[in-house]
Amino acid sequence: IKYQNSNTRNQVTGKYIDFNVSDSRFVNISNNAQIAQFFAGNAVNLFWNGTQRFSTAAAGANVYGNLQVESTGPYLLLRDTDHNSDFALHCNNGSLQFVDTTNSYTSRMNINSSGNVSIVKDLDVDGHTELDNVNISGVSTYAGQARFNGELVGSIISVQNSINISDKLIHSGDPDTCVRFPSNDTIQFETAGSDRLSINSTGKSVFR
Repeated sequence: IKYQNSNTRNQVTGKYIDFNVSDSRFVNISNNAQIAQFFAGNAVNLFWNGTQRFSTAAAGANVYGNLQVESTGPYLLLRDTDHNSDFALHCNNGSLQFVDTTNSYTSRMNINSSGNVSIVKDLDVDGHTELDNVNISGVSTYAGQARFNGELVGSIISVQNSINISDKLIHSGDPDTCVRFPSNDTIQFETAGSDRLSINSTGKSVFR
């Protein structure tokens, strides 16, 4: 391989070609489409059918388009050189797992093919979160306020301080039996949809 038909700028051995040039560019001779570019001390660019798909940069590498990782149960490893733990994305048996690779490749979160999400440990949410259906098998602790616009169902609900209710406590499966707070300083007990006992702000009780 020669440069300007005279000075040899590249060395060919039995194992590799050593390019002694400031930059190298490879193109498809049939359509002049770019294949690869190599710039000394700078970027490496790779092309597919003339369209750039990959490049190196000072901070790492850039991928233009989709990045596809193929294997049986492939991992995409994320290694933090400053701190532990390191993590990975793992596609396993139709599920996407977030794996702690530092601690024995332990799965920390799983999303299955139905869209169900399971989290192994605690979930801390600082901002606003909207959830349609939540099933909790363990203990939920609220340091601040917990607001429920719909129905709150559970075998045992323990509250250490206060529960704020705008209107009524309803007997499960018996919606016309409840304890109501129809107005300020008033408690009302209802059965079969009718007021049976009311206690007003003076402490007077009215039975009906």
